[in-house]
Amino acid sequence: MSRVVVSGYYGFGNVGDEVVLDSLVRWLRDAGNCEELTVLSSDPQRTARRLGAQSVYSFGPVGVIRALLRSEVLVSGGGTLIQDRTSVRSALYYLAILAAGLALRRRVAVVGQGLGPIRTWVVKALTRVVLSRADLIVLRDCGSADLLEEIGVPTSRVRIGADLAFLSTAVRGERAEAEAAARGPVALVVPSYRDKHSDRRWISSLASRMSEAVQGQRNIEVLAFQPADVASDSSDGPLRPRVVEPSLADQLVKGFSVVVSARLHGLILAVRAGIPGIALAVDPKIQYFAEETGLPWIDPSAHSPEEVAAWACRSLDRTLARYPETAADVREAAERFADRARAGMQGLLELLARERPVCRRKSTVSG
Repeated sequence: MSRVVVSGYYGFGNVGDEVVLDSLVRWLRDAGNCEELTVLSSDPQRTARRLGAQSVYSFGPVGVIRALLRSEVLVSGGGTLIQDRTSVRSALYYLAILAAGLALRRRVAVVGQGLGPIRTWVVKALTRVVLSRADLIVLRDCGSADLLEEIGVPTSRVRIGADLAFLSTAVRGERAEAEAAARGPVALVVPSYRDKHSDRRWISSLASRMSEAVQGQRNIEVLAFQPADVASDSSDGPLRPRVVEPSLADQLVKGFSVVVSARLHGLILAVRAGIPGIALAVDPKIQYFAEETGLPWIDPSAHSPEEVAAWACRSLDRTLARYPETAADVREAAERFADRARAGMQGLLELLARERPVCRRKSTVSG
């Protein structure tokens, strides 16, 4: 039995990361080798209350070190934590947590993560040094593994798994269900507010064009996976999406016929539920997932807002025209990802099962 600390982008109200955390915590408890669990979170009270686990403030050095000192295993779980596209400081923080675990001689596992892009030399160098010393590296896609190889981390240390959300699956199984679902509304998930590298005006254009395309036959619902995810259009003013509560996200997504998403976990939740998706690849991780799953995708930064909207409407028409077949393909993909996710966690299972080192004092005899 091991005492475990879990690190990640937790406590910020981000749907994807909270879904990943839920799946990881459930897996750790079901595995039976986790004696005590502590989650590093930006909102430790809420995280502790929601999960029934211990939680400490992510950015409190004293609390983090104390948690690591009480533990045997540090799990850096899920998300795209090591990337410098949105923030160099964020990448350095997560690398520092891993480095602290290694310095304290804890067993360190990186599981279910995607990496990159990594552009700055300092993040590349530190990633190479820190991850080369980790006890276990399980990545969610081949693109991330290729990046680690380019940086200089030995490929022998890297396993390919899947996003940790696939540890929990709820795939629709019946053709009749899929046909009924085809009549449901369509979700449009807007990109992260942290994505400052693309012209976001295409979101409003896309929402308007999609509404016109369905001609009142179904609703288009615009969703945000984090409270700050608000897109704006210079002509139409602010587009105010519905903010999704992480605990309700899974149930909400199941009510849609198709999910058109600029968020990775919008697509993952859809595929996990057997619902077709259309990928707006504002980040390489979305493209990787779409290619592995067989979902249609486009890079909005490489096209005009009008081209993105026209492409998405054509893709939506094609998806709805052959909905049962497309849904069946998605269910098969979900099963593959679930198998990969479970297989990838076998290494963590072995790491948790290691015996604690026992210090024995030499006995002395007087007389």
